[in-house]
Amino acid sequence: MRIDHPWVREVEDRIFELAFPENPADELLHAYVAAVETFYAETDGDFAWIVDGTNVTRSSSSQRRMRSCVGGCVLN
Repeated sequence: MRIDHPWVREVEDRIFELAFPENPADELLHAYVAAVETFYAETDGDFAWIVDGTNVTRSSSSQRRMRSCVGGCVLN
């Protein structure tokens, strides 16, 4: 099981850490959400997230919505 994205690392078996960078562009956030959606579509069983948002200093409402998609969501 692996999430192919530079912001995510597996810290222990089935436990993932997501560290958001300071102010990523919308395109980078969309790429992250796409990677998570692929992960959820291909993964069975339990797993956990550790989310680190300490580097985020500002964001638009659309970026906040994308960040909330750690567990996967559909963006329109």
